[in-house]
Amino acid sequence: MKKIIFLTLFSISLIACSNDDDTPTDTNALIGTTWIGQETNDGIYTFASAASFTFVDEGEIPVNGTYTFDGNNGVLTEDTGFTADFTVSGGIMTVQGINATRVYIKQE
Repeated sequence: MKKIIFLTLFSISLIACSNDDDTPTDTNALIGTTWIGQETNDGIYTFASAASFTFVDEGEIPVNGTYTFDGNNGVLTEDTGFTADFTVSGGIMTVQGINATRVYIKQE
């Protein structure tokens, strides 16, 4: 009987102690957000939906595109054909371009 009680309590404690790693990240977290480049000439990303964005570089025509995002990592694909991997950690988005890595800050 003691073994059954112990196993029951042990099972309940395992279920009750699930951690945040079990929780899926929010793949829609970018919708409606704007990210401004750390440097003045890095441009601005605005995410309009779960699949589309607009990039505005100072003095240039805005570029639209699509993206995929798993809650942490993603790929930006501009309508021009340019693609770039990116990561998001809190209020920081890092975009890996062809010759440079750019950092963007989420606007509140």
